[in-house]
Amino acid sequence: MNEFDDEFKKIYVFKASGQCTLPKKIFESPKWEIRELQLKKQELNKVKSSLSKYNLKVWRKHTANRDRAGFVMTHLSENIRPELLTQAWCKFYEILSQFPVVPLCAISQHKLVSLHLCEAPGAFVCALNHYLTLNYPGLEWSWKASTLNPNYEGNSLSQMIPDDRFIKHTISKWNFGADFSGDITKFYNHEDFVLFFRKNNIKVSLVTADGSVDCMNNPGEQERQVERLHFCETMTALSVLQKGGAFVLKIFTIFEDTTINLLFLLNCLFEKVSVFKPCCSKGGNSEVYVVSTNFKE
Repeated sequence: MNEFDDEFKKIYVFKASGQCTLPKKIFESPKWEIRELQLKKQELNKVKSSLSKYNLKVWRKHTANRDRAGFVMTHLSENIRPELLTQAWCKFYEILSQFPVVPLCAISQHKLVSLHLCEAPGAFVCALNHYLTLNYPGLEWSWKASTLNPNYEGNSLSQMIPDDRFIKHTISKWNFGADFSGDITKFYNHEDFVLFFRKNNIKVSLVTADGSVDCMNNPGEQERQVERLHFCETMTALSVLQKGGAFVLKIFTIFEDTTINLLFLLNCLFEKVSVFKPCCSKGGNSEVYVVSTNFKE
């Protein structure tokens, strides 16, 4: 096992240098940039662009052979046979095993309420169900989820996961917002999600957000293209979390002011914030997970 130890240690924990002071208003200052980070971004994009000369099938075979965690899904499928096994299932189970995202406030109350944003096809819910069954069998758990509705004709196929196998069997657990689209970047849908929990006096202990957008047309600007989604996911999470709760957010690179500001905000509002690259997350992509625990409220 020693040869794989480093694969599970891709964690960066932020250390507070003092008390965080949040601005009274946001979106009033002009955009800014850190030159060193922009140079790193240019360097990374240059390397990525050099890969376009390779045949896609050959490149995928190469990356699959280099993936040290490539056997994990096969092993789980053959020996454990979990519900809705996907790469996302493996990544979230790894996060659950590494961090206290089932918070103490939920354990002490013997009740966990979770909200899962951008959740299709439902792997995070299934991974959490598996984890709780094994580790907290006496814990009362209820959940809600949201995603771009695969049955809403106004949603672009390129921006959503059209897999509703799990959704149609758990439809009462899903909230697609005021317009039924499930688009959390629309403010009235955000308000609808938040109102549901406040109206029913439901205290959410855990929020996950595994969203992204199709950046194939401009992969070098992926971070800029997902910044609005990340902001909307975070604002929804902060609006419903109870004190002591946890928030898991997928992001990508950390070159732009918006991502840096977002990380600053999370460090102000949570006791501990970590950036984690799961072993089961393919090494060739830029995704990482920001794991924020013990919400200060």
